[in-house]
Amino acid sequence: MTVLPTRVDPRDASYQQNRAQNLAGVARLQELLAKARAGGGPKYVSRHVERGKLLPRQRVDLLLDRDSPFLEIGPLAGCHEGGMVPGGSVVAAASIVAVRSASSASATPAPAPAAACSHVAMARVRRPARTDVA
Repeated sequence: MTVLPTRVDPRDASYQQNRAQNLAGVARLQELLAKARAGGGPKYVSRHVERGKLLPRQRVDLLLDRDSPFLEIGPLAGCHEGGMVPGGSVVAAASIVAVRSASSASATPAPAPAAACSHVAMARVRRPARTDVA
């Protein structure tokens, strides 16, 4: 395999600064994605489970064909809007169901203000319908 030449010096101060900023950005992204996956938080998730309900990602997982590709659409939608669960309290995805491309949307357990039909939630519900997986 051919090694591509580079002039990047990992000991250079600007390289170190850029690397630190990029790593901080990746950490923030992972933090926001974890918050989106957590739904409305432990209180609302446990209440949902105590009522005998499956969590949204569990419902979507049961719907999909085994080992099919899965694309969650807009998991961070609205994450910069105050008082809103990232993703607008909706899990929206494009994947494969019964060997056909399909879209799905499922509401997350969240506090009432976040669970209301916000513009972010509505956009996430409509978006998968316009996505072609195949």
